[in-house]
Amino acid sequence: MISTITMIRLGKTYGNLMVDVRASKETWPTPLWATGRGDAAEGDEQ
Repeated sequence: MISTITMIRLGKTYGNLMVDVRASKETWPTPLWATGRGDAAEGDEQ
């Protein structure tokens, strides 16, 4: 939602579309808390 508001304020919208954006296939690493593994290393069972 923050990105939508920012794009509107910068005038980077056309109708209901965002323009002047770059598509990329770059991915961010998944944080451990999202996988439910916590701080446990692979193979460490507690």
